[in-house]
Amino acid sequence: MRSEDVIHSFWVPSLGGKVDVRPDQENTLVLTNLKSGSYRGKCAEYCGTNHTLMTFTTEVKPADEFQDFAESS
Repeated sequence: MRSEDVIHSFWVPSLGGKVDVRPDQENTLVLTNLKSGSYRGKCAEYCGTNHTLMTFTTEVKPADEFQDFAESS
């Protein structure tokens, strides 16, 4: 992950994963042994006036479904 502008903090509370996302370095977040489903995430680092709008959904899929998705993208 890399930011296009300022420092953000990619956080999915239910998955326990959080990583800073910076414009000057690339970071990777690896989570294992996850249950399939949809998980809400947000930016956990104040990053400007639209910070509260920085929410997203993370989809966790079985490995074979992810591989199909990755190959079709």
